[in-house]
Amino acid sequence: MGFLQIKYPHAIDGFDDNYTGRGVAGLILLLFELFLTLTWGKIGGILAIVVGVLIFLMFISLNQQQASDTSSAKNNNNRGTALKQRLLRSGFHAGKAYVQRQQNKQGED
Repeated sequence: MGFLQIKYPHAIDGFDDNYTGRGVAGLILLLFELFLTLTWGKIGGILAIVVGVLIFLMFISLNQQQASDTSSAKNNNNRGTALKQRLLRSGFHAGKAYVQRQQNKQGED
């Protein structure tokens, strides 16, 4: 769109579609036409290109950030799983030692 605005800056100077729509649809179309006619030209084309490139870069950075977040979440999940396994093992060994001590005490009595 920006390239068209730069290449043909006077393409819609006399634009009038004679649409007299009513209601919300007419208002939306009127605002869109007004915005388009006010921003059409070389400066508007340059701004459209710059805004498009910025939006494109923003989406790329968001995708990279989400990818790094998911990989760090997987690493944290792996760490959490390893920690849970260690805690379960230590709890099992502590419980086993307790039962053995209780059995030894009963055997001595």
